[in-house]
Amino acid sequence: MKFKVKKRFIKLFFCFIFLFIGIFLCIKFFSKGYTKKYSVDNGKYNIKEVYTEDTKNEIDNYYIEITVNNVVYNFQLYKDKSDKGKIVKDVIYYDGDYKCILPILEDDIKIDFLCYKENTYYNYSAIKGIDEDLDKYINNISKDKYNNSNFQDKLDNEKVVNKINYYNSDIFNDYIISFTNLNGVVSADNSIKFTEIFGNDIYSRPISIFVNNYYVTANYDKKQQFREFYIIDLIKDKKKIVKAPDYISFDSYIQGIVEDEIYIYDIDNEKQYKININDSQVIEVGNSKNNILYYNNGKWERISTVRAKKIELFTYNNKNEFEEYDYVIKEGNKLSGFYYLIKENKDIYDVYKVNVQNTKIKKYIFSVDNVDDIVYTNDILLFRDEDRLKIYTEEYGIKTIIKYSELKYNDNIKFYILKK
Repeated sequence: MKFKVKKRFIKLFFCFIFLFIGIFLCIKFFSKGYTKKYSVDNGKYNIKEVYTEDTKNEIDNYYIEITVNNVVYNFQLYKDKSDKGKIVKDVIYYDGDYKCILPILEDDIKIDFLCYKENTYYNYSAIKGIDEDLDKYINNISKDKYNNSNFQDKLDNEKVVNKINYYNSDIFNDYIISFTNLNGVVSADNSIKFTEIFGNDIYSRPISIFVNNYYVTANYDKKQQFREFYIIDLIKDKKKIVKAPDYISFDSYIQGIVEDEIYIYDIDNEKQYKININDSQVIEVGNSKNNILYYNNGKWERISTVRAKKIELFTYNNKNEFEEYDYVIKEGNKLSGFYYLIKENKDIYDVYKVNVQNTKIKKYIFSVDNVDDIVYTNDILLFRDEDRLKIYTEEYGIKTIIKYSELKYNDNIKFYILKK
């Protein structure tokens, strides 16, 4: 009897072993992506490489961490590569006041040096000219391995249309830059398109917003109140009009956007409206009798009209572990996302980028005068710098896209970037 029990136990044991091996091989064979650890230069640089592919709610990408002298550097590449695995061929390292690293990558992919000092990381292009020894070191690197001019602002390929200068860029192959002018909206890719909306120049139009592929605005040709909203398709360059069920006072404000729907509160008439762009409808969703919808950190609640007059925006709290920052914006998910952290520093706002896969690594990007001077999509930031609109990406660095004198003098100009 004992022998039979023992024999049965042995069979079960081996069945579990084979089952475990089978599951492991299936996961390895069918898994979408991988994690690999390896080293280069005789073990001097330890590398962790995470490849994410065909994963729900994620963008395909390579996430790379390189550790040297107990400092961890990270990079994220939204690139496709035919030969998956060990994307880092070599590493260039500078050990000075700033400690900088440049991975030499497969497929001749070019990125900027990443430098570390006092718990903060910087792209070299953001600190060029600050450290003379570092500048000398980088100037002596072969241009086929690293060319800093690739990450510096360039004002060539300039075109001028109606006093708007725009600079041809590879980014226009995938994205459109839009901004308001006095009587409509302007869209730039490889050309400039002007969409006239109003019969008169309108210096300020607070009841207007960019969302998805659209620019939406109240009809500012009216004076005290309005019923019409203009919806401009920025890709197709088409304009349509939708009507609210009642007249709306210009003493109104946009509360925010939830699930691509725009919420507006009319203070004078104590009514709340929702604009559904896809259905081209404006409907009343709140009033003094039923109270006003308020989106509080992912949950709907009703608040009084008295409170609605004092609260100008829906709340989205993404601060989590970043309590010391004034604004925290999360983009993406667990394997392809990141945070933009914004912190007030005297009279300016410093902007940092943090990858969700390692929130301890904070990289300084740039500074702006006003927190409203920044918009973003995916891994691209668009920001105002005096009379210019500039973009920041890991691939391009900081580049001027638009130069327009009104940007410097009219704080009411709104701007936007969208993927085609």
